[in-house]
Amino acid sequence: MIDQANPGQDPTVRAHRAALITAQIEGLMILIGPRRLPHEELVGLEAAAVKHILALAFAP
Repeated sequence: MIDQANPGQDPTVRAHRAALITAQIEGLMILIGPRRLPHEELVGLEAAAVKHILALAFAP
């Protein structure tokens, strides 16, 4: 999907960024997944993650 968002990106850079994004999403599932109890200190974490994931995907 990153290749569609940033088609001019070097394939190696794209693969590294895809791996980083995947790891971040997997980590989020551990912290704020559907079966997790909400914790006050994690409020806003999902929005922040989305912001940074998009920045990473679209960065030159």
